[in-house]
Amino acid sequence: MKEILVPVDGSEGSNRAARFAAYLASETGARVTLLHVYDTPTATALGLASLGKDELEATMQRVAKGSFDAAEAEMASFEIEIGHHTVLGHPAQEVVAYARQHHPQLIVMGTRGRSAVEETLLGSVSDYVVRHAPCPVTVHR
Repeated sequence: MKEILVPVDGSEGSNRAARFAAYLASETGARVTLLHVYDTPTATALGLASLGKDELEATMQRVAKGSFDAAEAEMASFEIEIGHHTVLGHPAQEVVAYARQHHPQLIVMGTRGRSAVEETLLGSVSDYVVRHAPCPVTVHR
């Protein structure tokens, strides 16, 4: 295995998934790539669409850094190679797009633990990724 993709958002679920991915990477020699997707509707609601390109990029990197730092704290006990990537868009679609472009052998992601009713009404990033990713996906609880 060469690469494990781990979408992170700073949540407990994504941090637990990062730790699990780090364990897998330490056993297989894979690189872990942390992917933070800055959600377009959130950016719009916060008025970030009016920012210039450089200001928007700086804001995205600041927010992503918090998610990356939290995930890396969970992975600190493993000696592995870690990469970072940040994009703007819809999280589920961007995770699948990254996987199609970069060809990781596995995606490991957390779940927010919504109820079945909430998942039905709101949809699920992990459900979308499981259904559309070009590689195996492990959803870690």
